[in-house]
Amino acid sequence: MARFEIKLLDVRMVRSQGPIEGAFELTGTASLVGGTGIVWPLFGGETSLPVGGVKALNRRIGVVEVGANEIRVANVRLAAVEHDNAPNPDESGKGSVSFELMENGGELIAGAVLNLAANGQLPLENRGRIQVRVAATPLDA
Repeated sequence: MARFEIKLLDVRMVRSQGPIEGAFELTGTASLVGGTGIVWPLFGGETSLPVGGVKALNRRIGVVEVGANEIRVANVRLAAVEHDNAPNPDESGKGSVSFELMENGGELIAGAVLNLAANGQLPLENRGRIQVRVAATPLDA
């Protein structure tokens, strides 16, 4: 049997919403489908992410066990909200990553791009984008 730690690594701003947009003020969630989940940042408030910036999160989402001769798929759901001041609405986005885990497998890293929009109102080319990276790391190695 092997155990894998599923960890939220970091978040990166891929594209801002335009020339007047400053830093993103973000909150988010990450959860294993059928398992545990987390909210980030850890102690409330918001994660400030400047244009082009990367913020290390390094948060454990959960642990997945894999039996001998078994392949287990671990699905991670991701969501983020970029908080704006009135009268502008908050923008949000969702995504997911999946890992195929096996007993003698090594570390895997995957990322999802989340397009941020208020109720889907902005055209895709005007949406802010972030990338969220997740790792599956063997604990018993």
